[in-house]
Order: sequence, then C-alpha cells, then structure tokens
Amino acid sequence: MQNPPHERVPRNMTSTEPRATTVDSWSASRAFWWLLVGGALAGGLGEASVILTARVLLDRFTLFNPQGLWLAPLANVLVLLVPFALVWLIARRRSAQTAILAVTFCATLAAVIEPLLVLGDRLHPIALVVLSGGIASQMVRFARARPAAFARLARGVTSALLLVSALGGIGFNGMRAVRERRALAALGSAAEGSPNILLLVLDTVRALSLSAYGYNRDTSPFLAELAAQGARFDRAISPAPWTLPSHATMFTGRYPHELSAGWSTPLDGTEPTLAERLTS
Repeated sequence: MQNPPHERVPRNMTSTEPRATTVDSWSASRAFWWLLVGGALAGGLGEASVILTARVLLDRFTLFNPQGLWLAPLANVLVLLVPFALVWLIARRRSAQTAILAVTFCATLAAVIEPLLVLGDRLHPIALVVLSGGIASQMVRFARARPAAFARLARGVTSALLLVSALGGIGFNGMRAVRERRALAALGSAAEGSPNILLLVLDTVRALSLSAYGYNRDTSPFLAELAAQGARFDRAISPAPWTLPSHATMFTGRYPHELSAGWSTPLDGTEPTLAERLTS
C-alpha cells in the first residue's frame, strides 16, 4: 500500500520562519545620514553643554563661542563625512545591517568622545577610550536587538538636536542684532570738533602679504590708498605673539605683563581702554 502523496500547502500559510529584521526597514542610505548628522549634533552640542556647565555650576571661566551651537555640528559633519563613508562602504559589502551597525558605533563614539575631551587631563586617555567604546558597543547591541525602536530613537533624537542647534544659532544672532541696534540708537551725536577715528584690526595678517607694504599682488588697495594719504609705520612690532594680550595692549597702551588678560582670564577694568577714553 502506497503512502498518500503529501499535499503542498501554500508557503504563506505554513511558514514559521521569523519575520525579516527591521534594521533595514528605515532605508540603509537614509540611516547613514541620520546617524552621521545625529552623531555630529550630539558631539557639538554635548561639548557646548559641558563648557556651559563648567561656567555656570563650577563658576569657571571657559572660552565659549555661542556660534558653536550651529557651527560645531556643521564642522563635525564635514569632518566625519569621509571616515563614516569609508566605514559604510566597507561594511556594506557584507550587508546593509552590518553597515548600519558599524556607523552606529562610529556615530556614538563621536558623540561621546567630543564632550569628554573638554575635560582634558581630568580623564585618562585609556579611560576615555574604554568609556566611549563601551557606550558605543552598548548602543550597537540595542540597535541589533531592537532595530525598529533604535530607528525611531535615532530619528527622534537627531530631529530634536537639529531643532535645538537651529534655534540656538538663530536666537543668539537675533539677540545680538537687537542689542547692537539698541546700542547704536542709544549713542548720542558726536560733539563738534570731535576726532574722527577708525580702528581697523586684521588679526594674524602679515605685513609681507599686503600690497600696501610692497607685496607684488594687489591684496590691499584701499589700505594702500589710506597709507598714501597719511602715515605708515614700517616697523610696527606686536607686544605679544597671540591675539588677546596684543589687543589688550593696543586698547590700553600698557604692556601685556601689566594687564590681567591671559589664556583663561579676561581683561579687567583696571586700565581704561581707548573706547572709554574717547567716550569720556
């Protein structure tokens, strides 16, 4: 007696295979850009947060440019684009999932290392690498175990940070423009016979690169015109090799060692500046 032939059942009715992972569901190419921009934003804004925390909570003077709220993330994108793309292309040869996980590791690493570097010698380099690598590894584990949740998290965090960066940049520049207009409006008219003085400073520009000082290319025609109508000093020597003390001397007429200005110390009000002299 022959066994009855096995009936073929449609695959979609009997298949017990697990559903395909959703790590690729948010498009591998879009994932690359979300992760790149997210890592750049998190690193730049994280660094700004550490600096501001040290200034506000620890009452420490720190060098901070508010323009970094949007400039730092933009610079990070430009710096990280090439290495991230190389990692992506190498890992993509294996699978889209591998590429996403590899860039996830790199993006988390960049986001963690940049703020920690602000701590300087307070954190040992080995500890910095171990801590950053550990956090990045845990993020990769999360992305592998819960790809759909990770995709939503990456998009949500990146969108929020992008909004913070954009609003911070627009808000700072808008407030600065308003303050400048108010300050100009508050200025009174100059008294009759007051000197008409224009102080033009070109920081880190060599005299040898200016046509006003004999350079063969016409790099400074307006300065040359001004020099022809007045006095030009051929041997003007800066009192210091970097910006802050040299400008402090320029505005006060005092030598750098007589002033408070230093690497982490602003110019105090002990010595009157040129602007204060002219307004008195």
